[in-house]
Amino acid sequence: MSRASPFQKILISFLVFLIAIYFLYGFYVNENAAGGGGYNGDLSAVFKNLQLFVNNNFIESIKLTSNNYLYYTNRPPLLYILHSWLNPYSENLELFRLIVFFISILTPFFFYFSLKIKFKNVNNFFLIFIASLLMLSPYFRTSSYWGLEENYAIISLLFSFISLNFFFSKKNYRYLFFAIFFSSLCIYFDQKFIIIPAICFFLLIFSKIHIKYKIFTILLYFLFSLPFIYLIQLWGNITPVGNMEMYKVGNRFHFHHICFITNILGFYLFPFFFFLNKNRLKKLLVDILKKKTNHLFLCIALFYLIIFFFFLDISPSFSFGGGYSYKAGVFFSENIYFQKLLISVIFIFSFLIILIFANDNFINASFIIFFLLLSILINPLLHEYLDPLILIFFLTFSKTKMIFNIRNVLLFFFYFLVILQTAKIYH
Repeated sequence: MSRASPFQKILISFLVFLIAIYFLYGFYVNENAAGGGGYNGDLSAVFKNLQLFVNNNFIESIKLTSNNYLYYTNRPPLLYILHSWLNPYSENLELFRLIVFFISILTPFFFYFSLKIKFKNVNNFFLIFIASLLMLSPYFRTSSYWGLEENYAIISLLFSFISLNFFFSKKNYRYLFFAIFFSSLCIYFDQKFIIIPAICFFLLIFSKIHIKYKIFTILLYFLFSLPFIYLIQLWGNITPVGNMEMYKVGNRFHFHHICFITNILGFYLFPFFFFLNKNRLKKLLVDILKKKTNHLFLCIALFYLIIFFFFLDISPSFSFGGGYSYKAGVFFSENIYFQKLLISVIFIFSFLIILIFANDNFINASFIIFFLLLSILINPLLHEYLDPLILIFFLTFSKTKMIFNIRNVLLFFFYFLVILQTAKIYH
């Protein structure tokens, strides 16, 4: 088991305390670290959507989600359904916001429990510290303070991971049901979380469990998918009509987003290098040089980069989006070719980073490929789509082996602290 000295335990305890206080302080001062918060921001739309379900019966409310004047979000309505049913203060804006905040406070505890299940031989102090870093995520904080939907999807992801591990350990229908149930819930909070039930499904189907469990898995996932199939039919798209008209989801391809999402993926995957065994990292680097499939991927990336630089328009459709590399290019120069050059240089390093992690295991590769393909369909492309999803996913579902020590966790801490402070300055 990885050990922590008495001094390290005191240091970690102190930092966790500061992180928790900083998280509470953010709510107190109405922090908006991701740009979507504030009383005039997404909260007003969220609360308006909630009143749709408070003031109408269930069936009528669902039908009204197809009205872009009454229901304004690009996500499914499960959040609003649950609050309208279970929250007695759903008609009070401040109490609604406060309840969402208290629910969000529980998320680091679920995260720690997930880490404890996966990293059985890692010292508790390190795991508590890593779990607390969730409270440094700009978008997790903003969602917690301003009643947004994503934190519920994160909680569902964590419950999925916990239930799935219990099932593989206990082999009973109860844990299998919960694994399928909570992973299916993910998509009803946020469509991009479809990667979670997809991975859970394939882990179950291709595992060495009894065929009866596999049949149960197929049937239950099918049943839980039916309400979303109805929503797609109702909306005529995977997103509600209101935001489909604004964002044009799926109406055109945005190939320049591949460059942007690669840079965002590389940005959030980079700190995981701190946890890789040196011999494992060396092997992964050698594999990139030796495997012919990697040579093919590198050639495709180079060909794409040429097209990106000379032919693709990177001008945004909105005043936001594009990720840090695009914003850095705009900050340093108004010249479009300088912007593309800077973005391309970052792309080269980011592509190598994601190629290393994709080579490590199939689950990593599935996650990365999913977001590369998804980026082509969505506009605008935002950091929030991967923050804090990468942090949680790669510390739960990913099969990458990691080494925990005081140096690694402190580097991780400072990396995410800088991200938060930069986001706060920018927004």
